[in-house]
Amino acid sequence: MKKKITLSNQEKLVGWKMATPALVFFLVTGIYPYIMNIYYSLTNWNLIHSGPVFTGAANYIKAFADSTFLLSVLRTFGFIAIVIPLEFCLGLGMALLLSREDIKGKNIFRSLVLLPMMLSPVVTSVIWKMMYSVQFGPLNYFFKVLGLSDGRTEWLSDPKLAFPALAVATIWMWFPFSFLVLLAGLQSIPREQYESAKIDGASWWNELRYITLPNLLPSIMVVVLVRFLDALKTFALVYTLTGGGPGSSTELIYYEIFRVAFRDFNIGYASSLSIIVVLVSILACGLILKLSRKYASYEY
Repeated sequence: MKKKITLSNQEKLVGWKMATPALVFFLVTGIYPYIMNIYYSLTNWNLIHSGPVFTGAANYIKAFADSTFLLSVLRTFGFIAIVIPLEFCLGLGMALLLSREDIKGKNIFRSLVLLPMMLSPVVTSVIWKMMYSVQFGPLNYFFKVLGLSDGRTEWLSDPKLAFPALAVATIWMWFPFSFLVLLAGLQSIPREQYESAKIDGASWWNELRYITLPNLLPSIMVVVLVRFLDALKTFALVYTLTGGGPGSSTELIYYEIFRVAFRDFNIGYASSLSIIVVLVSILACGLILKLSRKYASYEY
């Protein structure tokens, strides 16, 4: 019969003493700001005109009637719908290629693929500003050489082109994350499944459809969940690459909140917008996790 091991009161006290600094830090930096943000969202606090005066749900009612905010929400989800599938396809393609045994120097290529993800958003913005430059940008030069344009395309000044230009920079920066997670998933698939498929005469497409993708479902869900949350928070690239413009063509949710808070100085309204975004994030993550439990044999 196994003896049940219990902690003495003294040991429990020591444990609480050791955990207290971390708990205090979490409360001060994590919980307290959220509580204050909820409070400010219920006020009309403007840094120029007034202090925080309780107004109840007025800011939330205003938000759902604010066409600028609603357009930024639609623009953000359109942005997510573009970048995540393309990042996944690029990451999966690179993972399939660099997981092959006959590729020489694949470890070097794997390291090179990860380089964009290691750069800060500001550095990435500088790189892509140079790429998109009308005067000396290589992108315009190559398009001119190929006869696809006159080499004077205003990538970041044209409202029709600025949004896809921002999406391309984001995809370049973050597809290595999809590559890394999917590569790890590929390496965990038993080789015996592929050997049995080859004996049965399965084509490459059938191997991908019936072996690779089903086994990668847990990794795919991780990629979708993490990149959804990260893409929803896209701010630094917008701020440094396009500044939300031209006009409001690249103004995503977090840039809209920044504009309301630090340009209009309307802290109360900005707080309510951030709370709405948090709630949307929770609902979307819940949906993704529900789908992952349904289609992927992975326990969360």
